[in-house]
Amino acid sequence: MFNCFRKNVLPALIAYLAFSITACSKKDPHKPPVPDTSSTTVYVAGAAYNGSKDVAVLWKNGAATYLTNGSTDAYATGVFVSGNDIYVTGNEYTGTRQIARLWKNGSVSNLTDAPGNTGAHAVFVNRGDVYVCGYETGNNGYIAKYWKNGSAVHLTNGAFDAEAKDIFVSGNDVYIVGYMHNGLHPIATLWKNGVATYLTDGTKESVASGIFISNQMVYVTGYEHNGTKQIATLWKNGVSIHLTDGTFNAEANALFVKGVDVYIAGQEQTGSKRVARMWKNGVSSSLTDGVANAGASAVVANGADVYVTGYEYNGMVKTARFWKNGTTVPLAQADQWAAANRIFITN
Repeated sequence: MFNCFRKNVLPALIAYLAFSITACSKKDPHKPPVPDTSSTTVYVAGAAYNGSKDVAVLWKNGAATYLTNGSTDAYATGVFVSGNDIYVTGNEYTGTRQIARLWKNGSVSNLTDAPGNTGAHAVFVNRGDVYVCGYETGNNGYIAKYWKNGSAVHLTNGAFDAEAKDIFVSGNDVYIVGYMHNGLHPIATLWKNGVATYLTDGTKESVASGIFISNQMVYVTGYEHNGTKQIATLWKNGVSIHLTDGTFNAEANALFVKGVDVYIAGQEQTGSKRVARMWKNGVSSSLTDGVANAGASAVVANGADVYVTGYEYNGMVKTARFWKNGTTVPLAQADQWAAANRIFITN
């Protein structure tokens, strides 16, 4: 189960949310604890296992609404709201193919224009235009691409494996992060308006998975490999800042910038377990106690509150959740497999 998930699925932006999905959905008969969100509404995109298939899910304040009918594997990867419209990206298997999907107010559309597999990682809306980043299969792995209002733009030519993992649009500029393979390693890559810039020298493996633009500063998260371990990394205008020392494998999956504060969500292996982490201005705090494996996929700061989404896995069940100021909130019943990929908030 969850064999359709790819490593490092994980933007979060604030503008956020008022919506209820009605089309092609069914309510979760289980009723997980509803968090005290005060005046905020918390939406989380992810997936839950129905006993035979993974189902794309949008949680609203802890209550699940299914976006797919459960007849095929599917999962939601991104969520964004503009005005009265809510957009959710994800992927669904149809026969032998995986197809990138976009749900707008519950109505689904295909993003694919390719005969092979396609996948969507994140969505961003700017000035009425809807951008989705992801990939399609090519002759040598994946081709990084994005869609603008449903029209595809290729970022790579398929010569080497590449993926577009996160997107941020600022004014007329489209920023996308991911990786391009150089024949030896995947290299963390930033595309600005289609022009690629490597974030590392390419001598070792690296991947970029999150991006945020604030005050004309470009922040990117991901990891660099030191030859033996993955190091959680923040790039600020192209300059790398290591969040971990390389003793254990670690990844920085997503970030959010509010004023002078930079919040980063990820995970670090500590001994035999993986711990969900949140870094604020480079200072790490643990979201889990290390008893179960866990990871953090996205983060949003709203007022004085910080929300992080992710999962915990106790060896038997993988449960979706978010943390509000470090306090955990389950997003599915205890006996259901689930994972949370992105978070979006409205006041």
